[in-house]
Amino acid sequence: MYIDFDPFGPIQDALKEPESRVFEINTNKTYMPDAYKEMVAKEKGAAYYGRKHAVESIRARNTVCLYHVGAGVIGIASAKTEFRKMQDFVGDPEEDFYVPIEFE
Repeated sequence: MYIDFDPFGPIQDALKEPESRVFEINTNKTYMPDAYKEMVAKEKGAAYYGRKHAVESIRARNTVCLYHVGAGVIGIASAKTEFRKMQDFVGDPEEDFYVPIEFE
């Protein structure tokens, strides 16, 4: 006996929608009070230093919310591509990982 647990149904060749995920990126207000200004102006969701790897799992078309401590969500966007590395951040190589976003 066979039991199919496919959430999209038993049709094997049916078109399946890609999984949509929502990611929250903290604007790092506590340690870098002006970082959010660059994120908004350059349309990017960024993570720095010890938290930089937090954006690595974001894929194109995922929803990204910029979260600002004390204010809440300050922007909702769609990721344009997967994450990227900037080679330099305030003189520190490879310390700014980001994902290009487009605000909704």
